[in-house]
Amino acid sequence: MTMADRMMVLHEEISQQIGVPLDVYNHPNNTFVASFIGFPPMNLVEAKVSENTLFLNYERAIRFSNSSLLLPEQVIVGVRPEHIHLVPSQDEYFIATVVNVEILGTETLVTFQLTKRTHWIARWNGQWNIQVGERIPLVIDEANIVFFDDHGFRLPYPISSHTMSGEGKR
Repeated sequence: MTMADRMMVLHEEISQQIGVPLDVYNHPNNTFVASFIGFPPMNLVEAKVSENTLFLNYERAIRFSNSSLLLPEQVIVGVRPEHIHLVPSQDEYFIATVVNVEILGTETLVTFQLTKRTHWIARWNGQWNIQVGERIPLVIDEANIVFFDDHGFRLPYPISSHTMSGEGKR
């Protein structure tokens, strides 16, 4: 990806997306491209949309500050690991249990339980002293959430003006 001016992602001999590498990474056309490009891959989860709330895997509720999400009732939510952060003070957050920590020198990968059936990975710069089993407050950078329809194709949804919250406010 770092050596190309343009790239093509193929799946079963069919072109999935052609473009500048960072555009393909940041704006994948479908869930295959989202999970194929990048390490760790984009976190994906099915969600039900109800007014201003996403129900991830039908169990974790994430609220948006606007009155209504203009999305189909069923979507797939995609979030890159670098867009999940520990909560700075006074931010909206949700609590997650850490299931694995990989300190890779210049960055730390934290795998956490998003729902009973789904683990996601957060990627943070530096070396973090986080322990397996620890419950940590997290926030998702909602400006970088990607929505896909239930067939896995990207939805053209402008999310950048919304704020997400979860279980509480710190």
